[in-house]
Amino acid sequence: MNMPTYIEQRNELMAKLLCGFYVLELIINVLVEGLDMLFPPVGLVFCLVLILLVYKRIAPNITMYIIITSLYGYLFYLITDYPYLVNFMFVYIGLVLSSIYQSYKAIMYAGVLTVGLTFYSFFSFHNEIFPNVSTSDLVYLVMFAAFITIFFLFYIRFITSIVDRSNETQQKLQYTLDSANIVTWSYEIDTGFLKLSNSNGTFSFLERDYKSDTIFLHSLLHEDDVSEVAFLEERLRNGFSQTHEFRFELDAKTIWVECHGYPVKYEGSITHVEGVLIDITRRKELEAHMTYMAYHDHLTGLPNRMMLKTWYPQVIKKCKNKFAVMFIDFDNFKNINDTYGHDIGDKVLKEVTNQLKEALRATDMLSRIGGDEFTAVIANVDIDKALDVANRILEELQNGVMIEGHHIEVTASIGVCYPERELELEKLLQYADEAMYNAKQEGKNQISIWNEKDILNKNIS
Repeated sequence: MNMPTYIEQRNELMAKLLCGFYVLELIINVLVEGLDMLFPPVGLVFCLVLILLVYKRIAPNITMYIIITSLYGYLFYLITDYPYLVNFMFVYIGLVLSSIYQSYKAIMYAGVLTVGLTFYSFFSFHNEIFPNVSTSDLVYLVMFAAFITIFFLFYIRFITSIVDRSNETQQKLQYTLDSANIVTWSYEIDTGFLKLSNSNGTFSFLERDYKSDTIFLHSLLHEDDVSEVAFLEERLRNGFSQTHEFRFELDAKTIWVECHGYPVKYEGSITHVEGVLIDITRRKELEAHMTYMAYHDHLTGLPNRMMLKTWYPQVIKKCKNKFAVMFIDFDNFKNINDTYGHDIGDKVLKEVTNQLKEALRATDMLSRIGGDEFTAVIANVDIDKALDVANRILEELQNGVMIEGHHIEVTASIGVCYPERELELEKLLQYADEAMYNAKQEGKNQISIWNEKDILNKNIS
């Protein structure tokens, strides 16, 4: 909070206190002295002037000194018109009220006015206010005023140091939270108000304060996470600490958050829930990337052997052995690497991957299991349709590929395994590999079929 705003708030507080002080003092004087104390309405005029200055927010610093001066001016009026000890005692209240500003200058100014008003009261109304008090005792009144002034000066210094340290700690904490994309939140069970520590950066789409029947705005959640977040909120309301991950779905992006919630009880009842939201989008992206890399070939982007193993049980369940496994190995690929280099060889593999995809259906799974070796699982086919697919692959490869001005011919030998009973994936790959090897032995650029009875060689080109 900047200083002018702080002083404006203190001016408002002082205006309220002084008006309340005037009303209270007026009531006491009326009860003691009668209705004559209502006139002249000097205090009322002071209050109206202060209210005008404060709520118009006219020069906050100058207004502060005007308020303090007005206070002592009114006390001067009281002492002058009604020189009683009780009115003189109010002089020290001026110092107490001035300490509200937490300002050295305000306290010093009020201290000077207090000492001055003490001298004025002592010499002008000595008999009325200080009967039987010798002149030498004035020093004690001045010392008392000086002591209160010094006390408040040290008090302000002490409070200021505490506030400064608190602000510094809070600022460091906020920097830490902002740099880590963390916000703290507090939800009041009875009122439904949610307050966030900060809504900048990643969480700028959230308002810092809003009222809702739910802890988190369900309209901002990913549709797949709404039910889980509703369960999370129910557990929090029932007094169970929770940690959960969910997504905010925005127009341009998805934000993953890790939410920690801690119910707070008062006299046995849950009054509010405290928690933190941590942006874990980057972590989720890295996890997804690592998972992708673990299950996909880095060169072609195709599923690898691990993904094939994971996907295979689903094929068994859905197709009930009506599927074929193909083992595809490119002929003489080593010559391409030796002739054009491995960089060109890698680009050839990428290009023929696209050709293989063109020959397969969207429901088929093409994977690279190493080097120039590929497999294809063809779902829901009989042996004849599986052969049609293998033929389409050979036809796609007939035109070769064009890489950096080089026309490179590519052929493949394909082994097809069509199981008639449930077999492990590794066995199917082994049999398809044997059939592929047989195709190479028979002259390459061919298809060889394996079945339960025998290995049948078929030249289909």
